[in-house]
Amino acid sequence: MEYPDLVRRFRVSGVPKTVINESADILGAVPEAEFVTTVVNG
Repeated sequence: MEYPDLVRRFRVSGVPKTVINESADILGAVPEAEFVTTVVNG
């Protein structure tokens, strides 16, 4: 496993996983509008 410390810290169970400011995350591929909403709302 690559980066086991980050896997534990951010509870990664699949990839891609995008973590935004350590407060929001997106698992997998999502529509652009959902991605933008998550980034803006953090």
